[in-house]
This record gives sequence, structure tokens and C-alpha cells, in this order.
Amino acid sequence: MKTIVAHVSVDLDAISSAWLIRRNMPGWENAQLKFVNAGETLDGKTPDSNPDIIHVDTGLGQFDHHQKRDMHMSAAKKVYNHLIKNNLIKKHDEEALARMTDLIADIDNFQEVYYLQPDADIYDFAIHQVITGFGQL
Repeated sequence: MKTIVAHVSVDLDAISSAWLIRRNMPGWENAQLKFVNAGETLDGKTPDSNPDIIHVDTGLGQFDHHQKRDMHMSAAKKVYNHLIKNNLIKKHDEEALARMTDLIADIDNFQEVYYLQPDADIYDFAIHQVITGFGQL
């Protein structure tokens, strides 16, 4: 069984990464999801050592972005780049997914503070804030 591993208290980056994999990587559409503490890996094993397990946004593997300080990178952007490189995204989806993963990278790196009117109510009700709220229940 293929498994996607994300961190507990999932955020938009982790959720989107898993969605991109399940939607675009052949054989991964029914992958199960498992969760570990942030920074950890499933069963403490080396990330990317098992081809049937993909870690996203945790574990410092190929789809984690925490090993470098790049304010324009996220796990979802890394997954997207991998999918593009391997021709796994339909041409008509490329622009929308590029824009989506750019926004996710901004949010994951707190770059929305540089948006116009960063204190506007619209940001408090955006999907990433709703996800954060669910994580606190």
C-alpha cells in the first residue's frame, strides 16, 4: 500500500502536497495518509528510502522544504516541480497549479504580510486560516 506521510496539525502546504500526489502521480490515487510529528519520518526511517512511502512537509526528504531557507519554496511547490519535470501534469492544468503552489509557498512562509492590506478581514477567513482553526479543535 502506498503511503503519504505528513506532519500532525496539517497545514495548507501538507494537505496540498498530498492532494497533488494523489491527483497526478500514477499509482498514488488511493494512497493512505499517515501522520508524524513535524520534522520526523514514518517509523524513524530515512525519508525517500522506500518507493512506496512519500513524506511531504516533514522528514527533510525530497518533498520537504525546511532544509533550505527559501521564502518562495514549499512542499507543494516541490511536488509541483517534480510533477512538471516528469510530465505528470496535464498542460491545461499547469498554469493553475503553478499559481496555486506559488500562493501556498507565500502563505507557508508568512509572506502574506507583504500583501496589500495584510490586516484585511479577507485573510482571516481564507482557507489556510480555516485549516489552522480545525487543527486547534
